Amino acid sequence: MLKISILYIVIFVHITITNSADAQVISKGEITFTTAGSPYYLKEDLILENNIDLILKPGVTIFLDSGVNVIVKGDFKAIGTADKPIQMLPNSKYNWGLIKVHSKKDSVLINHLQIEEGKIFGKNIYAHIQNVSIKNTATLEWNDVLIRMDDSEVTIFDSQFKSNQTGEGLYIFRCNNVAVYNCNFINVPDAVEFSKCKSSYITGCTIKDNKDDGIDLNDCHNVLISYNVISKSKDRGIEIGSDKQGSCSDITVYRNIVYSSKVGICVKDGSKSVLINNTLVKNKTALSVIRSDTAESGSNVEIINSIFYKNSKDLFIDEYSKAISSYSITNQKILNGDNNLVGKPLFVDYKSRNFSLETGSPCRSKALTGSEFDPEENTIDIGAIGTGHHKK
Repeated sequence: MLKISILYIVIFVHITITNSADAQVISKGEITFTTAGSPYYLKEDLILENNIDLILKPGVTIFLDSGVNVIVKGDFKAIGTADKPIQMLPNSKYNWGLIKVHSKKDSVLINHLQIEEGKIFGKNIYAHIQNVSIKNTATLEWNDVLIRMDDSEVTIFDSQFKSNQTGEGLYIFRCNNVAVYNCNFINVPDAVEFSKCKSSYITGCTIKDNKDDGIDLNDCHNVLISYNVISKSKDRGIEIGSDKQGSCSDITVYRNIVYSSKVGICVKDGSKSVLINNTLVKNKTALSVIRSDTAESGSNVEIINSIFYKNSKDLFIDEYSKAISSYSITNQKILNGDNNLVGKPLFVDYKSRNFSLETGSPCRSKALTGSEFDPEENTIDIGAIGTGHHKK
């Protein structure tokens, strides 16, 4: 008995369909959904066995029943366009399941895909995801993730994530050379979390209104966090730590703006980081350097060319950890280190969150230049937005 309702399918090569009580199984070939048969309705799991590709053409809409999954052991290709996006939507008020691709060396290629009440999971794959929009209103468990990638090659950019303060956004596990950039996250706890990742970067993202961390690293090494704007994180804007997985090292936090959060940046549990040209404004604690796990050692931070302004507390450094600052400014007590300043940074418009510097700002032309930690090697001003620098 066929357990799936599809109005129209174009099949480029022969397929064998095995009916079961639980799902439709495609065991050989390639399947393509086109606009000629759209919209499609999936009533049960769609399972494509080894080397079967699933292709969604521009403009296709798929409605999925509650809990229905799309499981692919070949390539998943959903390539829409700006004027003809692909949509995967719930066929009821409840969330459907996930898109799962987990065969070694297979690919997830996505462009202009809109997902409501669904998730994506990949393992041992190549994932290139752009212009995806994921919206969640369901109540998710703490470990439910909108996009999770394990042991994969991952690039995600120009994408939008909106949730309801449940679950997590991106969880990237045991991947190297990961690129996440120009993504927006609203009401997404742990918006971007990397665990056991190396030689990766998170750049140009906007993260606001989340009840946990904005960016969270555990047991990561050689990671660049740059040009992100993070606001109203109920826990930490950026957390660099271990969470029982291992400490982080060689983490560069560069030209980020973090404001109105409980803790702007936290470096913990034996982790080491350089903070260069960041702007930390109106946080309860701008920077926390701590050991929270007694099994770990203290943490170590170097602060360069950064602005601390109107935070309830600029720095908290516990007895096990160290932090040294240079060429930075605060409106409170002068920071420990060389060439630091006390005063107002003189932003163009603090109230509207324009943290560019006025012409007469004391931060202009006062930065340490030529630092070995500066990824661009052309800094002249203190803070995230100096002369010639804007969000990338």
